[in-house]
Amino acid sequence: MALAVAKLARGSLISSSETWKYVRGTPSTGKDFATWSAGTNEKKALKDFGALLGSAVSKDTYRYVVWQNYLHGWWRGTVEDVHDLVIPEIGWEYLTY
Repeated sequence: MALAVAKLARGSLISSSETWKYVRGTPSTGKDFATWSAGTNEKKALKDFGALLGSAVSKDTYRYVVWQNYLHGWWRGTVEDVHDLVIPEIGWEYLTY
């Protein structure tokens, strides 16, 4: 993932052109995620990154380490580990403190 975004200038990748225009009132000069992620190298990077994230039951993956060490902030449960990777969810629960 680091290699896939290394060639991008900080702040040049945005999540949505429509949202940018709505919030800022001007068209973005950055590339939106949907356009960026359509590239062959980017698709592979995202797939590889997803494999590294793994699951709460797949040893040697990010989610497994987080859940085995109770770093997530709540009890284990089916699909609960997905919440650990959703920035808005973890953000409102943890980053505001």
